[in-house]
Amino acid sequence: MDFWAVCRDFAIHDTELDGFIAQSNRAVVLQDVNALNLIETRLGDTWDPVEVSLKIDTGGLAARRVLREMVASELASAGTGAAAAWGRDLRRSAQTSGPEMKPLNG
Repeated sequence: MDFWAVCRDFAIHDTELDGFIAQSNRAVVLQDVNALNLIETRLGDTWDPVEVSLKIDTGGLAARRVLREMVASELASAGTGAAAAWGRDLRRSAQTSGPEMKPLNG
């Protein structure tokens, strides 16, 4: 799940510009995804970082809260051992399929 939006107050009916902006943002986000996947692979499962949050991180932090609540709910109903299996499945799916990102208007 990914949360992102781009707003503009010019050329609002220009569908070619819509596509260009959506593709440009997707390319930038995928660069971040690739970098983060490499960092995660390098650090493994044993690291516990100190979180530093800036005002610009509000959207990401909100998404993280939603995901944390979803995982906690699923793990509570799944029982013992579900956390380890969930982590393996998440890593496997991240390696085999990229993030699904669509523009808000698409």
